[in-house]
Amino acid sequence: MVDWFCKWVTEQELICPGDRVAVALSGGADSVCLLYLCHKLRERMSFSLSAAHVNHGLREEAEAEAAFCRELCEQWHIPFFEKKGCARQPGMSTEAAGRALRYAFFDSLEQDKIALAHHKNDQAETVLMHLLRGCGGEGLSGMAMKRGKYIRPLLQVSRQEIEDFCQKCGLQFCTDQSNFSTEYTRNRLRLEVIPLLETINPETVDALCRTAHLLEDDVKQLEEDVTEKWVFKPYEDGFFCNRKEFFRLSPSLQRRMIRKCWQALTGEKADLWLEPVNRALTLFSQGKTGKKVCLGKDIWAENSYEELLIGRESEVLSFCLPLSVGERVQIPNTDLVFTAYIGSSQTEDDWIFDYNLIKSGINIRSRKNGDVFCLNGKHQKLKKLFIDRKIPRRIRNRAVVAESNGTVIAVTGLGVAKEFRGKGDNCLIVTQERMSTNEFGSNGGKNTDY
Repeated sequence: MVDWFCKWVTEQELICPGDRVAVALSGGADSVCLLYLCHKLRERMSFSLSAAHVNHGLREEAEAEAAFCRELCEQWHIPFFEKKGCARQPGMSTEAAGRALRYAFFDSLEQDKIALAHHKNDQAETVLMHLLRGCGGEGLSGMAMKRGKYIRPLLQVSRQEIEDFCQKCGLQFCTDQSNFSTEYTRNRLRLEVIPLLETINPETVDALCRTAHLLEDDVKQLEEDVTEKWVFKPYEDGFFCNRKEFFRLSPSLQRRMIRKCWQALTGEKADLWLEPVNRALTLFSQGKTGKKVCLGKDIWAENSYEELLIGRESEVLSFCLPLSVGERVQIPNTDLVFTAYIGSSQTEDDWIFDYNLIKSGINIRSRKNGDVFCLNGKHQKLKKLFIDRKIPRRIRNRAVVAESNGTVIAVTGLGVAKEFRGKGDNCLIVTQERMSTNEFGSNGGKNTDY
């Protein structure tokens, strides 16, 4: 197995020369085997090897297993990282809490690769678990051999092959007695369901792994399609897209784009369940402006005229900043910057004012209840204007108002009031741009070095 492992890891570029690699070491046969194989690989390739152990503190044997891992690493001269924590959290199953604890610890390690000892039987169990949950191709493709800094070099090897190898090489390991408890879903699949399936097909584990491999290729193709046909655009609180463009996509791409928006906003690695995705699709298809549904983690899907929104509830902004010629101001807690100068307009989004009418200066402020705006000679409530012109909520909620001597002279999404519009050379131009970095500080402010 050593020769196969070294060749496989090298061909798949799971570990490269110079990498810092930590093996997730539980003390069981799988992780001891993986650590031993990486130890042997280090004799043929130059890389840094360490081990990381998490003591969940749930069983009496936990301290002894931690000591075993520590002593094994001392024997093989391998640096050892250890974390002790409780794998019980309110609102989470013991399995989910333990997994969250382990990955939080692994993520904190300054390592290029974290090697996990999942094998072929683990993959089969994972596919079955996802199948019973009712997930799509991404879930049924199982665990990836390589995702981010996490690698699984033993996914092609069975549990029996690993245990036989440990016996052949005289490798000692710990046996977790909780693995034989049917209290946990994965254990029931391993101890009861898969043996039953093997009475129908003795190659059940291999069949499930083949399915995962085939679906992994399909998922990769779908990901490429999503990238090529992506219709959503970012705004302050989330993503938006044109309704017609969205419904030109296949249902598969629609679902995948909703999931990817949710993942981007929440930072979750886990997939969004089908039920909230279907709620969003039903809402979008109905097309009722202002209607919205929660997707979880405080992320909402909403109809807004001809736009579809996926994002958080908009934060209500409250600010008022003076803006004079030659100045730049940033709206507090945003990346939106306004600049004022005398000259000619650069883009159609610029506000162009008759400078003779506003020499006293203007204020850039947030919307207020009761604001009145005279767009084309007719004074109307700003709220009614937004509704009549079907201005999307993402723009209304973050609308910026320009005011001079108590009069609203320009509004985001509507433009400049007719009587204040400038022509010719003597115009005050106010531009809007988004800064990639906050050069003004986190609370916004003014910069006169323009």
